[in-house]
Amino acid sequence: MALQAPTIISVRASRLNIMSGLSNWLKAIGVCQARHACGLMIGVIRLISIRGFTNGTWLVLTSILFLVAPRGLLASTLKILESQAPLPQCGTQNAPPFAAPRDTGRRSCGLPYKRTYKPRHHGIGFEILNMESVACFVPDDAYKLLDDVIDAVKTRLPSTRIQNRSTKKARALAIGRITSEVLIEKGFALAIPTETLGDSLVSRHETGERPRHVFDCDTASLIYMTVADALSMPASLVEIPLSSGDQHNYVRWQIAPKTEVNWDPNGRSQCVTPDNLVGYQGKSLTRDQTMSYVLTLRADLWVRQKSFERAIADYREAIRLFPERPGAYSGLAWLVATREFAGRVKYRYAALAAAKRAASLRRNADNLDTLACAYAFAGDFDRALDSEKAAIEIEPLNSQYSRRVQNFKANPPNDCTFMQ
Repeated sequence: MALQAPTIISVRASRLNIMSGLSNWLKAIGVCQARHACGLMIGVIRLISIRGFTNGTWLVLTSILFLVAPRGLLASTLKILESQAPLPQCGTQNAPPFAAPRDTGRRSCGLPYKRTYKPRHHGIGFEILNMESVACFVPDDAYKLLDDVIDAVKTRLPSTRIQNRSTKKARALAIGRITSEVLIEKGFALAIPTETLGDSLVSRHETGERPRHVFDCDTASLIYMTVADALSMPASLVEIPLSSGDQHNYVRWQIAPKTEVNWDPNGRSQCVTPDNLVGYQGKSLTRDQTMSYVLTLRADLWVRQKSFERAIADYREAIRLFPERPGAYSGLAWLVATREFAGRVKYRYAALAAAKRAASLRRNADNLDTLACAYAFAGDFDRALDSEKAAIEIEPLNSQYSRRVQNFKANPPNDCTFMQ
């Protein structure tokens, strides 16, 4: 009976049992004919079985195995070691390439023209580009690039007929990995922030230059989701808070109730969701919730173009679709509290209510600052001072907050209009 490489039957199997089985297998298949190689490999394997290591240490240990492993044994050995390596936490890694400063920033909104390109595929990304084009026209080339990314991934993705939990998980990982490779080959580089999907897909290069495009966590996640839609393996958007106070997005395939695959576009790797998250954070967003996220981005585009009533309409629709997320509440309140436009006064109490809701959902410095400005616009400068001071307690070095305190204390006091 031919000897087979040990396989991991259960994720609950201990590291010690797995590594002991591997070391016994090495002896049994005769690797010990090269005594120094076998001794070193088994020593490393047994060391791994006793102690836990960081990703960097795993790299060193697998490098040792690469140097001493006989041909034909390396792939099986590394596969077992890789299965035991700890996954990074989502939002903790940013992988190159990184965009050059000249390629970052918002795209310009060109004049609309009659489209001549009809997308070959369907998916959430194409819907989002259509929505974005209403506020800031997205050229045909962006749609074509999204099609090209999908075609490239489909060409490389191995076909699978058996649709069980294992094959679905493997397929999700393959989609994540291949999409990452395709994006890099097509000139995409990480640029934080990249504000909209259109910003990500438009060309940043001149004629005759190598293609250059940019992405960040949310815009790339939307591309991955579009690829997944086209491959009949729908993925969901996930949002989590970072220690910096910023938000981070990645994609998730829910394979089974207790089996999921998370893929972080910024790190271009599988990842694990942090523990102890509250509310919607760390959960798979529904399509309505994802479109709410996109509507908030489009509202920001309307603000840039001073189409404030349209921005308010998008913020309100975003709130209706996803009332648990503070972003649209905060955007609406900030717009009304800081921008001068016709009919603004009628929104003052709606803005205050939205600011209160945002601060209750996420009590961070930005939302408290927005609440202070909403109070000031409503004429309640005492509460404005209290909220601004609370923001300063969280971010004591923010000079804008300190300036607002002085304005609220002035005689007469000033609100936040024109103080963006």
